[in-house]
Amino acid sequence: MRPFFSYLASRSFKLQSMPYYQSVLLLDDDPLVNFVNNQWVKKHRLATNVLLYEDPMEALKFMKANCLQPRFNQRLPDLLLLDIDMPGLNGFEFLDMLMEIPELVKKDARVFLLTSSNNPLDQQKAARYPLAGYLVKPLEEKQLQQIIEASQQVDPTES
Repeated sequence: MRPFFSYLASRSFKLQSMPYYQSVLLLDDDPLVNFVNNQWVKKHRLATNVLLYEDPMEALKFMKANCLQPRFNQRLPDLLLLDIDMPGLNGFEFLDMLMEIPELVKKDARVFLLTSSNNPLDQQKAARYPLAGYLVKPLEEKQLQQIIEASQQVDPTES
C-alpha cells in the first residue's frame, strides 16, 4: 500500500451507520484531489451519493438541469466542497452563480471552501458568502469533524 493511502487507512474516526449528508458535490480542477477527497467521504460515510466535478461550468450545468428535472438517483447536493483556484471560473464566481439557483438556496446546502489558499484576502472574501466553513487542504480529520458538525446544525429558519 502506498504511504499516503496507508496513512488514510490508519486514521480512525467514529462512524455512524447513516451518512451525514444525502449528496455531496466535490469540485476541484485536480482529479487527484477529487479522488482523495472522495475516498475520505466514502470512508467516513459523509454522504450516500458523491458527485465529482473538475470543471465548474459542468457542475453548474448539472445543478441547473437537476433543479428543472431531477434525474433518478441524482439530487441536488446538500454538501459542497469547492476549490477557489480553478481555471475558467474560480470558486467565488461559482458561488455567485450558485446563489442564483433558488432551489439550491432554499435547500440550504452546506458549502465549504476547501482550498490550498491561506491568503487572508481570500479568507476575507469568503466571509462575505453564507459558507459553512473555509478549510485549507489537505482534508484531514479535524476538518471532517467540522463538516460533520455542520450537518447537525439546525437552520434557524426551519424552526
